[in-house]
Amino acid sequence: MNLRRRGMVLDTRCVVCNQFDEDGANFFFKCKTMERVWDHLALGRERALLVSKASDREMIEVIMAMKEEQKVMCCIALWMFWAERNKIREGEQRRDPISLAHSIRVISEEWRRQER
Repeated sequence: MNLRRRGMVLDTRCVVCNQFDEDGANFFFKCKTMERVWDHLALGRERALLVSKASDREMIEVIMAMKEEQKVMCCIALWMFWAERNKIREGEQRRDPISLAHSIRVISEEWRRQER
């Protein structure tokens, strides 16, 4: 969808899946590509719980109440999703869901090793 604002045309499609109007809920939780990443991380139930929340605050509360492993993985996934989105916007090639999930797992494992 394109929006016109003061003579500018803004493209509001998700840069990852090119569908819907991009907003935080769509990009992080409803985007079909990112949904596949959540599934590859075995966090589909957590994604569904997060998307059902009415506010960012409620989402943060849910994440903070998770077991440590899921909490770390969710936080790193959200951070990596945002980084991936920005890379795509700047013209870099998008990674497939399996590659992105693998990167998230590697970083999560490194984080857990450092915390021990």
